Amino acid sequence: MKKLFIFSILTYLFFTINSSALIQNSNEDITENEKILKIGVLLPLSGKFQDTGQSFLKAIQLALFDVGNENIKIYPKDSKANALDTYLSAKEFEKLGIKVVIGPIFYESLERLNEINNITFISLTNKTQKIPKNTIAFGINIISQIDVLKKYFDEIEVSNTLLLSPKSQFTSQAKIITNSELKFYKVFAYNTSAKKITGEIKKITNYQERKKIWKEELIYLKNQICIKIKKNLKN
Repeated sequence: MKKLFIFSILTYLFFTINSSALIQNSNEDITENEKILKIGVLLPLSGKFQDTGQSFLKAIQLALFDVGNENIKIYPKDSKANALDTYLSAKEFEKLGIKVVIGPIFYESLERLNEINNITFISLTNKTQKIPKNTIAFGINIISQIDVLKKYFDEIEVSNTLLLSPKSQFTSQAKIITNSELKFYKVFAYNTSAKKITGEIKKITNYQERKKIWKEELIYLKNQICIKIKKNLKN
C-alpha cells in the first residue's frame, strides 16, 4: 500500500513538473540537468521512529524502481522526528535547489517549515488543521475516514457502536470522531501502556462480571451432569 501510494506521488510529480518545464522551455534547448527531477525525502531515519522512516524510504525506493525513470533522483535526509532537525534538513534541500520534498511524516515536525521558501512539502501526516501554507497533507485524513465509516454504518444499519480511544497524542483526532455525525453508545479512553493494557481490556469487555457469570454457569452444568450420572447409575 505504501509503495503504491508513493508510486502515485512520484508519477504525478514527474509528469506535472516536467510538463510545466517543457512549456516554459518550448523555445529553448533543455539541458540534461534540467530534465532531472530532484525530490527531497525527509524521514526519521534514526532515533525512536527510525523503523517507520526506513520502511517509508524502502517503499519510495521500490516505487522509484517501478516508475523506471532515470530522470527522477531522490535525496534522503534525516528529520529525526523533530521540528529542529526537520528545519535544518529542509534548509539543506533549499541549498541544493530542490523544490519538492516528500515528508516529513509527523505533524509535530511541520512547526518551522513555513520559514522555508520555494519548497513544497508533501507531508504524510493525516492532520489537515494548522499546517504550513507550503505543505500538503497527503495522509488519509480523519474526515475522509469518518465519511467512509458513516456510509458503512448506514449500509449495515448498525445501532450500537463502541469507540475505543487511546490516551495518546492522537486524543485530538479522537475528539473529532466523537464530535462527528457518527453516534456511539459508549466512548472508552484506554491506557496504551503494555503493563496496563490487559487491565484496560478487562474494563472494556466487562471481564470480571462475565467471569462471575461463567463460573455460575459452569457450576450449574457440573451439577446437572452429576444429577444425570447418578440417575444413570440407579438405572
